[in-house]
Amino acid sequence: MAEKRVNQERRYLSYLLRLWQENSGEPPLWRASLETPQSHMRQGFASLADLVAFLENETGASSPRLERRDKDGRQPPAMPE
Repeated sequence: MAEKRVNQERRYLSYLLRLWQENSGEPPLWRASLETPQSHMRQGFASLADLVAFLENETGASSPRLERRDKDGRQPPAMPE
């Protein structure tokens, strides 16, 4: 039986992601930039929320917020110590 394919245009997006922390306030703020390798155009983001909003807009989809939990049900730290 032949598999039916949905007529969809496949898109491919590629970015170089840079993240850095600014210690100008409490808590420290994370900043981000994305660079498109093909054009070398760079876009900056004042917050991680702005970065996620941009990516959701680019893909036309919103992602449910993922919560990772360790085996004891606790949320692990964002960065390993």
